[in-house]
Parts: sequence; structure tokens; C-alpha cells
Amino acid sequence: MIWIIVTIIAIVIFLLYQYSVIVPSVKGLPVLLYHKVSESVCNDMTVSISQLEEQFNFISSQSYSPVTAEELTAHVYKNVPLPEKPILITFDDGYVNNLEFAFPLLKKYDLKATVFLPTQYIGNASNWDENAAAVMSAQQINSTDREIIEYALHSHSHFNYKNASAVEIKIDLKKNLQAMNDAGIIYSPVFAYPYGGRPKDPSALATMKSMMKEMNILLAFRIGNRINKFPITDFYEIKRISISGEDSFRTFKTKLKKGRLKQLS
Repeated sequence: MIWIIVTIIAIVIFLLYQYSVIVPSVKGLPVLLYHKVSESVCNDMTVSISQLEEQFNFISSQSYSPVTAEELTAHVYKNVPLPEKPILITFDDGYVNNLEFAFPLLKKYDLKATVFLPTQYIGNASNWDENAAAVMSAQQINSTDREIIEYALHSHSHFNYKNASAVEIKIDLKKNLQAMNDAGIIYSPVFAYPYGGRPKDPSALATMKSMMKEMNILLAFRIGNRINKFPITDFYEIKRISISGEDSFRTFKTKLKKGRLKQLS
């Protein structure tokens, strides 16, 4: 009988830990990762307007201080202080629905965000997801209020760097930078890996990071689903927390305060 009770207690403690009930909040920098925003659709890559408003309202109510990637760059390279409770909100792929639905909410709650652009698709539509969606045009990008939305790099052709060669990555990065400059886009020299993918081979990974440094790409963001603790030691492995339309509000709050635990990654 005793072993049954002990086993039950152990299982309960394990589940409480796994679902972060007894895990303390983590102090550091949460970097949230969004993709699409919709009037009503909620799925792995899409949050609804109502979900986003609830989340932004909560961020604001908890006294988080929104920062940009540019401000984070100044902090890690020049030791410029960040505000108390910093948060970085990011959107990948530059969908038009970000402007339509996220921008007004950012403005309403006095927040700001960084949008990572895959330059080959500017003014066209995505072809990497099941439900293709319009990507912002250069005109839309260049007319955005930069106090609210900052733009940054997300590759040129939106391919996964995980199995790419150093040559392929270098060509893509050059095209990404050139396309941003040709379109006259003001951007921060920071990068988000498409699909969160980086070369698996340690040597290839180190080569990629060296290339980025040579090209003056100062930070790079992966997924990782953890809150970044200070000081940040690897500027090319900054972790982001994926926010899904399938998350409950409780799950969102857990991610915001504690990051994702292993079984949720």
C-alpha cells in the first residue's frame, strides 16, 4: 500500500513540474514569436484578434517594458541598460495581416514589435505554409510607424538553414541584405532563422555565425522556447517562445513568465 501512495505522489509531483505549476518564474528577457493574425482563425501558426488583444492587455497590465531588437543590440554590445521587465515581441514573415490586425493593438497597448522579412516574398504571398497569405509590399513596409514596428532580416528565400551548406547560406544572406537595401527599407541588422533552423554540424554552425558577423548581422534568433537569462552569451542563439493560436490563455501566461518546458516544446 505504501509503495502505491509513494508512486501516486511521485506522479503528481512529476506532472506538476512538467506543466510548470511548481516551476518558478524566470527572470530575464522573454522574446515572443508570432506569425499570422486572423479575425477568427486559431491554429498553430495563427492567433485571432481576440487572443492577441487578451495577450497584449496582459503584457501591459503586468508592467512589461517593450524593447526593440535595436535596443537589445545596444545592450549586448555597448552595455546600454534595458528597462525593468523587458520583453521583445516578434512576428515572422511580414504578413499583411500583421499590419491589419496586430499594428492597431500594439498601438492601443503602447507596445512595439520587430517583424522579420523574407525579402523574396515582399509584395507577394507566402509559399511555405498550407494557407498562403499576402506579404507586405515595400510601400507598406516603408510607410509603417517605426516607433511601433521595427523590421529585420528573415532570409531571402525562406529556406531552412538546418541542412544548408555555408555557400548556400552566404548567398541567401547577401540576397536578403541586398533586397532590403534595394527596397529602401530601414531595418535592424538582426536575423531570425526560418523554421528556427541552424546547421547541425558544429563546424558549419560556427562558419555561419562568422559569416553573419562579417556581414554586420549582430544578433540572430532561434526558437528554443526559453526565457533568455542575462548576460546573453551567444548573440546568434537568442531564444524565442512560440505563441500558437492553439494555446489557452493560461498556457500563454505560463510561457510568458516561465518559458516552455520540455514536453511542450
